[in-house]
Amino acid sequence: MYEKKLMRFDEVAAVFGIKPKSLYNWTNTGILPKVKIGGKVFIPTEAVKKLIEEKIREAGREI
Repeated sequence: MYEKKLMRFDEVAAVFGIKPKSLYNWTNTGILPKVKIGGKVFIPTEAVKKLIEEKIREAGREI
């Protein structure tokens, strides 16, 4: 089965429930890496999964 390696900015922003401008700030501060291809910017899917897992672990410690 094919797994998408890169996600568009709008897709990632929707996953985290944030505005694309906030996601842009995340990429500029190193929270998430970005990949530029042909003038378009993408986020590696694995980086998104890793950040979600990290946030879940952090939430578990707060309970």
